[in-house]
Amino acid sequence: MTNLHTYENPVAQLLFIKEPTAWNDRWIDYPTQFGLTKVDIPDLIRLSCDEEPLGCESIDYFIHALRALAQLDPEAAITLYIELLQKFPDDDYLNEEVFGLSREVGAIAIAPLVKLMAGATQVGWVQTSAANGLEAIAQAHPECREACVQAIVEQLRNYRNQDDGTLNSTLVDKLIQLEVVEEAALLAEVFENCEIDEFLTGSWPAAQVKFGLKKESDFSPEELVAKEPDYIKLIRKQRQQDIDRDVIAVIGQISALRRPTGKGFGSVSSGKKGKKKKKKKDDDF
Repeated sequence: MTNLHTYENPVAQLLFIKEPTAWNDRWIDYPTQFGLTKVDIPDLIRLSCDEEPLGCESIDYFIHALRALAQLDPEAAITLYIELLQKFPDDDYLNEEVFGLSREVGAIAIAPLVKLMAGATQVGWVQTSAANGLEAIAQAHPECREACVQAIVEQLRNYRNQDDGTLNSTLVDKLIQLEVVEEAALLAEVFENCEIDEFLTGSWPAAQVKFGLKKESDFSPEELVAKEPDYIKLIRKQRQQDIDRDVIAVIGQISALRRPTGKGFGSVSSGKKGKKKKKKKDDDF
């Protein structure tokens, strides 16, 4: 039997927030707007983990609780976030939340995220989310950039021994987005020896142009365009098959509507019956 948990104000107010959190980096000032204090931290932690709070009207309640916790106790928030991400590695809300949470928490999140990214036994998108978090910190907190970049570089140096290209592609993308020109040699090596998802990273020639190492005129137009990965080709093929199947079905429906029914005025069969009757009358004479 599922336990339905209740909450008291001010934490209970988070159950009725209508504002969505997905793709929304504009955080509410939870302590100011709802009167939350450090006294409410235990209930915020409980609500962040609660799968069925009683009377809840907000689908994003646990993200609101996690954000409120981050504003009151950043260290507790990043610790709880990582625990939730490991428990629900394929949760879209949690994986997307790493950007905003990492920016909010800042330097405190670096060590936990580096440890999470290095965990070879992690499943789902956990490692890539950790890398995304480090990039977000580097972008929002310039004083943390060196530490974040170094962690990403060290992880990428292990490219031969990790994943099927997903993590490596993410790490490459982070270094390109952060414009880590000094690691151009490493990036060139990875592009050469690893299956990189250019749909995410773009092509290596395009990256060199972005870094200012080359000019567009140094490459052909084809080299500057990202190669379509196999999974996109499969999606495109499946989509075309679905379209073809739908077209055939529609054509079949149209043909059925146009096909004579064999009954009523003007049909082929009724015309034949008329001719037979006429012939019979001629014979009688």
